[in-house]
Amino acid sequence: MDNLFFRNQLQHGDLLIDVHKGVVRRHEKTIKLPDLSLRVMLCLIKAAPASVSRDELAREVWEQNHVAEEVIAQRIALLRKALGDDPAHPAFIRTIRGKGYCWIASRSHLSFWNLGAAAVFAILLLSAGWMAFGGVGNEAPTAQPTAIAVNDQLAPLLIRAREQLAVQQAEETSRAVRLFEEALLIAPDSFEAITGLSFALSTRTTKFTPAESDSLRAEILARTAIAMDDQSASAWHALGYALDSQGRVGEAIAAYEQSYALDPREMAARSSAAYLDIISGRFHSGLSQELAAINSGFRSRYAEIQIALALDLMGFAAASDWMDRAERANPGQSVVLGARADAAIRQGNARGALAILEQDNAEHNTERLAVIRGRALLQLGDHEAALQAFNAAGERGIILLAAVRALEGDVEAALELAGRTDQPGLEFDTWPESALRMAELMAALGEDERALRYLARAIDLGWRDWHEISESPFLGRLADTQGGQILLQRIEREIEAQRQLVLADNALSVLVNPG
Repeated sequence: MDNLFFRNQLQHGDLLIDVHKGVVRRHEKTIKLPDLSLRVMLCLIKAAPASVSRDELAREVWEQNHVAEEVIAQRIALLRKALGDDPAHPAFIRTIRGKGYCWIASRSHLSFWNLGAAAVFAILLLSAGWMAFGGVGNEAPTAQPTAIAVNDQLAPLLIRAREQLAVQQAEETSRAVRLFEEALLIAPDSFEAITGLSFALSTRTTKFTPAESDSLRAEILARTAIAMDDQSASAWHALGYALDSQGRVGEAIAAYEQSYALDPREMAARSSAAYLDIISGRFHSGLSQELAAINSGFRSRYAEIQIALALDLMGFAAASDWMDRAERANPGQSVVLGARADAAIRQGNARGALAILEQDNAEHNTERLAVIRGRALLQLGDHEAALQAFNAAGERGIILLAAVRALEGDVEAALELAGRTDQPGLEFDTWPESALRMAELMAALGEDERALRYLARAIDLGWRDWHEISESPFLGRLADTQGGQILLQRIEREIEAQRQLVLADNALSVLVNPG
C-alpha cells in the first residue's frame, strides 16, 4: 500500500510522517521538519498527484495572496534536502515547469486528505503546541472561563504571573510564562491562565527571544480561548498579539480590530493595531488610532515611541519631542533604547547609536538590541564586532550574519546560514523589515536584481525608511542606480500622501504640534 494514514501518521513508501510531532522517519533516520516545511509537504500530498501552483502554496501555506518565488523555491529546496530527495531524480517532489510542484504519489489511498489542509494544519498546530508545554493534555479545554476566585491556589499564581509580565523585561517575562504554565497544570480549563500564557509567550517572542514554538503556542492558546468564548475581547486581543509575533500583519490587525469592536475599552489592542498600521506605512490610520486610545484615557507603554516613529518617517519636527516624552515615560526601557538607536543609525550617526545602547544592561540585553548594535558597528566598518553582535542576536541576526559573511567573500557560509532561517518574520511575507533584510543578503551576494525585487516587496508591505536603505553597507550602492531611484520615488510619493492626510486632519494637530 503506497499511502496509509493511521492515528496521527501518514506512510508513503519509505517515509513515515508523524503529523502531530512534525517528524518524518526514513531509513531509520528521524527528520524533524520546521513547521513551514511540513505545511508545504502536507499541501503537496493533499493535492497528489495533481500539481500545486506557487499561488496555491502561497494561499494554503503562507496564507498570503502572493509570496516571492524565491521564498517558495528556497522552502522546496530545504524540504528536498531534509528528505534526501534529489531534484534531478526526484522520489518525492517534482517541479512542473510553468505549473509549480507535485508530490509523486498515488491518490488512491489519500481519502484522509478530503478533510482539507486547514484541518490537517489545525491538528498539527494543536498537538505540537499543547504537547510542548506538557501536562495540559492534547485536547483544548472546553469548559467555560474560570473565575480567579474559584481556586485559592490558582489566584495567587495568576496575580504573580501578571505582575511579572507587566515589568516587560526578559527574565520577568520568562518567569510569567512559567507561572502561567503552573496555573494551567492546576486548572487546565482556566480561561485567564490560557489567555495569560498566550500574552506572555507573544511578549517573549516579540520583545526578547523570537521562537517559532512560542509564537505558535501563543496562537493555539488564543484560538482555544476564542473557542471557549468567542465574544471575549481579551481572547481576540491575544490572537492578534500571537499573529503579530509571527509577522502576519493583516491577520493580526483584523484580530485586534475584532477585540476592540467587542469591547471599545480594549485600547491596548487598538494601540497594537496602530503600531502595525505604522510599520505598514499607513501613518494617518496609525496616528488616528493612537489618538483615539489617548483620548480614551488609556496610556499605552509604547504610544510615544509609535507616534515618534510615524512623525519621524514623515519628516515632522515634533518627532524629537515625542521621542523625549517616551524616554521620560520609560527611562532606559529596551524598546525606547532601540527606537532611539535606530533613529541615530538612520541619520548616519552610528557612534551616537552605540552611545545610546551603552545605557543597556543585562536585563535589557535583548536580541533586538544586539541586531541594532551590529548595524551600528557595520556602519562604522567594524565587521568583526558586528559579526559578534549578530551572533549574539540568535535567530534574529542570522540573515545579517549571512550578509556580512557574503560581503567578506565567504558565500558558502552565507548560504548555509541563510538556509537555517525558519522563524516568524523570516519568511518574508508580511513583515516589511524581513523583506528588507533579505534584500541586504541578496545585495551582499551580488544579486542586485533580486535585491531590488526584495526592496520593492518591502515597500509593497509598507517600508518607508529610505535613510536606512541608503545607510546600509549592503544596499547603499544600489540607492543611486536607476532601479534604486525608482524605489526612492515610490517611497517619497507614499510618504507625501500620508503627510498630506495627516496635515488635513485637524484632530491630529495635537500630535504634530504638541503643546
